[in-house]
Amino acid sequence: MAVAVALATIGLSLLLGLFTRLGCIGAMLLLTLFYVSAIPTSGVQEPRLEGAYLFVNKTLIELVAVAVVFAFHTGRIAGLDRWWAAARPRPGRSFEEVAA
Repeated sequence: MAVAVALATIGLSLLLGLFTRLGCIGAMLLLTLFYVSAIPTSGVQEPRLEGAYLFVNKTLIELVAVAVVFAFHTGRIAGLDRWWAAARPRPGRSFEEVAA
């Protein structure tokens, strides 16, 4: 149940671009746990998998993709984080400047 809730919360965060950095950290943590729990070391076709993997599988590729999203702050480029950052008052800015 906890994994399902975490996946839904993290997925919604990344889809909406809201709290993207926190969502990326959660996604990288989950993907790391998923990868470590079943590291592909056989290199031969297995009945449950769609390919023959040797150390690199789609979970590791997704982990790298989420790391890129984390590194480039994409939530502030094309997500709700853009409006969240603009509306949040910063030191030295008055409320009137934020509202304008």
